[in-house]
Amino acid sequence: MVVKFAPLGAAKALISSYGDELNEFAGFRLTRLTATASVDDVAVVVETTYQWPSAGRFYMAGVRYAYTGKTTTTFTGLTPAIQEDLPPMTPLADGSQTYSDLDRARQSLLVDFAEGDYLDTLGRNYGVFRFPGLSDDQYRAAIKALAFMSKGTIFSIETLLTHLIGAGNFEIFEDLVNFPDIIFITIVPAVTGTDSIGSSFFNAREEDPSTSTTTVDLDYPVAGADVDNVQAIYLAPEIHEAHFDVKPSSEPDTPWTYTGTQAEATAVTLNGDGSARLQDTSVVSVGARYFRSIRATSTSNIYAVATVRRIAASTNIALGLRVDDGTKILAIGWNGTQVGLLNTSGSAFVGTPFALDTAAHTVELRRISDRDGASAGLVELRVDGVLVTTAAYSSFSASTARGVSFGTFSLVSTADSHWADVAVYTQDENTNYWNQYVGLNDGSVNTATPARLFSAAVGFSATFSADRPLLVSGGSTNHGSNNGRYRVTTVNGGGASVDLEGIEYAEVAVLTADTVQIPSGHVDPFTAEDAGLQASRTTGSGLAGLVWKARYGGVDGNAILTDINATLANQPLSVTVTAGPTITVELATTAGVPTSTAAAVKAAIEANPSAAALVDIEFVQSPGSGVMTVVALAALTGGEDGKFFVIANALNAGNNGTRMLATRIDARTARLGSHLSPAGLLAETAGSMAWRKNPNFKTELNLEWELFGSGTIASQTLTFQRALYASPLTLQILYKTLLTGTILENEFSIDSDPPQAFFLADPFAFIRRLVDAITVAGVIPMFR
Repeated sequence: MVVKFAPLGAAKALISSYGDELNEFAGFRLTRLTATASVDDVAVVVETTYQWPSAGRFYMAGVRYAYTGKTTTTFTGLTPAIQEDLPPMTPLADGSQTYSDLDRARQSLLVDFAEGDYLDTLGRNYGVFRFPGLSDDQYRAAIKALAFMSKGTIFSIETLLTHLIGAGNFEIFEDLVNFPDIIFITIVPAVTGTDSIGSSFFNAREEDPSTSTTTVDLDYPVAGADVDNVQAIYLAPEIHEAHFDVKPSSEPDTPWTYTGTQAEATAVTLNGDGSARLQDTSVVSVGARYFRSIRATSTSNIYAVATVRRIAASTNIALGLRVDDGTKILAIGWNGTQVGLLNTSGSAFVGTPFALDTAAHTVELRRISDRDGASAGLVELRVDGVLVTTAAYSSFSASTARGVSFGTFSLVSTADSHWADVAVYTQDENTNYWNQYVGLNDGSVNTATPARLFSAAVGFSATFSADRPLLVSGGSTNHGSNNGRYRVTTVNGGGASVDLEGIEYAEVAVLTADTVQIPSGHVDPFTAEDAGLQASRTTGSGLAGLVWKARYGGVDGNAILTDINATLANQPLSVTVTAGPTITVELATTAGVPTSTAAAVKAAIEANPSAAALVDIEFVQSPGSGVMTVVALAALTGGEDGKFFVIANALNAGNNGTRMLATRIDARTARLGSHLSPAGLLAETAGSMAWRKNPNFKTELNLEWELFGSGTIASQTLTFQRALYASPLTLQILYKTLLTGTILENEFSIDSDPPQAFFLADPFAFIRRLVDAITVAGVIPMFR
């Protein structure tokens, strides 16, 4: 049979040309007939259907067809049937709207379809940021769980964790009586399995008893026996509870110790409803109380909670909940009408007591500590979840004991009370025993040796200290510029001092001749303590005032002189720069009277290249519409030098060298050099450049310092320098058990000796951060 084809009309030709252009622009899938398609056919044979939808639409010869099935070379179930006879090589264009660039652009705005950078952008727009280790699918689940969720507690966390790790792979519980502000979360260990989260970062967290005050044995060997592969050794968290379903002395795991003039059987009676009656009629200071030893220290966070009610009023402070942390006695006391913090158990209230009736109330003592817990911080008292008073940690009485106790402490009359719950939680992540930490009054530095740290008493060890990271803190001289993270290069004088240099990093870009930028999210960003202070001077006030700031931070700025004159009649506004350097402004005048506004002077200075290279100008009060007056010649003041910034391995060799870290622009961007020593950098992308922030110490005493990883490894035994207060104590150790190939691009080199790799310290860190982000203020998600 001979098939006669109709000639292609002008309209079809035009439509076809439009279609071709659309296909070329939009990127539709295209295929072609390989066999004749005849009128009324419901299937066509084509070159390929690869990556076409299993059902969809296509355009052919100006007609849109739908199909319901496909093979590798055919489309079947056409609707409508073929409208005209068509020869082989007739093109078919995808009309399913699942592939074209236009469709992909449309889908990049939808969470279900966006990928990679498009998904990152969507997440940021919704306030949900991608954490390292999240795949597109996990991140997509997090966005769906969090984007439109009101901040909440259990429901929000369950929704998020169900999306991320699946229902049944976690447990969430609350103890609203004892810990009303804490949500406890347990993630099933099997979740890690073969998932990329956890398995890519071979990291151990285990609890072991110390074998001495400076040693602990691990269950597994540390990767490479490398001290850098031990992150931290902390006191393990602890919970001490009494729920009164049995008497505390009969708790099955760790019984409480009872003391009192009266026998426990006489003083304590179980009520059968989860509470106990404590009826102390001994009228002696010993009282009837329960005690447990704890590991808390002055740097521990402490939450101590009790639910209790007084049956009868009393004129003295009889009932108490007390925590001794080895430094202070932290205590809450009750009488018949008041509750308050006590400077000693059974003594006077600290601060203002809170009025309290004899009904049941939940009282909570809370201590949020810091690394130097003995010198800072507040102790809080909450009643029924409401903060009622605080007291300085220093106002409590001294104690070398460590324990928690509750009951009666100081009696001059009988005490009768019901106790429903007691719980104490302690955790100390401020004290890393793997590091050597020395508090105030030991470290000192001076201008004569701007890279040397002296130790007054403790000293440094050549064995532990060489090449270790070291943190200097507690300094305030020169805006805290002595503080910072450094690396020990040399131990001097038998350990009396160490020489330091900055820790080296990769990735820094030269933006302009004096400006550098490090990558976003860098581990050591620019801080106000790193950069110098800009010398400044204020001339005039209000709308007629200007603030002159040296363009570069540093003492060089103190040499800049400014002078505002109006010496000639009917002269124009002018700015000149002469040796000194001195910036002279001649105000415009009319009949000898100045007419130049602050805004005009600011613009004139900024338009003068020599002046603009020396100073930045700001209004005292915008928009600077006031007329300025004559101001006598004077220098800028207050300039202070910052740290040194060292560049190495630059492609432009002229960029290598040391410059003053002059001005912090933001956490990633800083200006180098000074007006006397311009940086003179050549534009260069990050490339292979390395950088570090070297110290530039000013004379100062009483500095703190912390040496990281100051220990040794022998087989599976860790020996550390910062001694425990006693042994054995249960410790929590974080360390790496096996090196991986997970490298942070351009940050570490696998070709170094020894090889270095980047690890996430916690395989569930992103989950912790997401959970923390969605909990309401004041609620603490605690992972166990």
